[in-house]
Amino acid sequence: MGLPWLQKGWPRALQDAERAMSVIRSRAEEFNLDPKKIGLVGYSAGGQVAARLLCGRSKTYRKQDEIDDASHAPNFGVLIYPWNIYDAKSDALIDGIKVHVDVPPCFLVHTDDDRSSSLGAVYFYAGLKKLGINSELHVYRNGGHGYGSRPVPGSYIGTWPERLIQWMTSMKWIEG
Repeated sequence: MGLPWLQKGWPRALQDAERAMSVIRSRAEEFNLDPKKIGLVGYSAGGQVAARLLCGRSKTYRKQDEIDDASHAPNFGVLIYPWNIYDAKSDALIDGIKVHVDVPPCFLVHTDDDRSSSLGAVYFYAGLKKLGINSELHVYRNGGHGYGSRPVPGSYIGTWPERLIQWMTSMKWIEG
């Protein structure tokens, strides 16, 4: 659809995420959700897909039905060790991920010893900060990659879910 980076960026996964957001938003009342408090969480490769969706201004597929009339844009994002969103050659975020004024507030978690580079999370956060988008970044000293929400011996990485709850409460995405 005219987006060269999309061919390299797992187009089906991104389109599935866009569609899922529209389905959830179109059925928010049925699910007893506030349509203004629907977020997106992505871990690892899913974090890259989530970052692409958060930075996308329009859907990357053609309308299928009335569900696609509902917005695919999350009200907030949670990126947990987003995989390979930093390009060392250009010293910037990868193609297809550009933070702009319409990106919602985000919570980001990474570790310094993750081979997929915490610089992506740092650059993403810096882009949000430069635009005044209220967000939070946690880079833990160690913990590696793929820890999910569990503790890792010798690391404080297992505390990030508590930080997320505090952030979501302070942002009024959830009640405390």
